[in-house]
Amino acid sequence: MRLIIDVMSGDAEPLEAVKGAFRALDELSCQITLVGREESIKSAIKEISRDENEVRIVNAETVVTMEDDYLVVIKSKKDSSMSQGLMLLRDGE
Repeated sequence: MRLIIDVMSGDAEPLEAVKGAFRALDELSCQITLVGREESIKSAIKEISRDENEVRIVNAETVVTMEDDYLVVIKSKKDSSMSQGLMLLRDGE
C-alpha cells in the first residue's frame, strides 16, 4: 500500500502530520509520500528523530488556505501540496 499525505494543512503543520505518517509507516508497513514544503518536512522528521530516507518527499512551496476555493487551487496553485498530491494520485503514484 502507498499513502500520499499532504502535510501542509492543519494545526502544527507539518509536525503532527509527519508524526502520523511515520506511525502509519511503522504499523502498516506501507510506502509513504509526504507532500509539502521540503525544508519544513525535513525539519519535522529531524524533530521526531527519524530518517528522511524512510519516506519520499515531494516539494510543494505554495500553501492552500481554508479560504481558497478548490477550483482556484486546482487551476492556479499547481505547486500547492494539495495539487501536487492529486497529480501524484492521478499519475498512479
